Amino acid sequence: MSDKDSIGRVIGVALALCVVCAVIVSTAAVQLKPAQQVNKTLDLKRNILQAAGLYDPSQSVEDQFAKISTKVVDLRSGQYTDQVDPSSFDQRKASKNPALSAELSDEEDIAKLSRREHFSLVYLVEGDSGVEKIILPVRGYGLVDLIRVCCSGI
Repeated sequence: MSDKDSIGRVIGVALALCVVCAVIVSTAAVQLKPAQQVNKTLDLKRNILQAAGLYDPSQSVEDQFAKISTKVVDLRSGQYTDQVDPSSFDQRKASKNPALSAELSDEEDIAKLSRREHFSLVYLVEGDSGVEKIILPVRGYGLVDLIRVCCSGI
């Protein structure tokens, strides 16, 4: 066995390769994070437009979404509130925060969520005669994982 084929050298090369690959993957993840956030927001807006029946692939999602206003509802009172900024509010994080959510009893927890946030985002499509459609984000557990959808109605 030559010095090139020694166990120490093989382990050293493998370790160096692992470090180089880890640095490349970590750098890519950090560099792509802003683009991922933009795409995530764009996807949410597209889903809301589709739920409202307003999505047109030939137009900009941002231009179409400008017709929709976002409000926050306090689920404890059922009233709109300005206690939370709709542009930065994350319902999923709020549902895990004990200060922003409440534990559900077995009778209340038909969707197996364990906790319900105090605030929820709603999206309003307004026309000449007032609110034409309301889009509500809904979530519950499916067969394998949490399912999130947007429902439209009025």
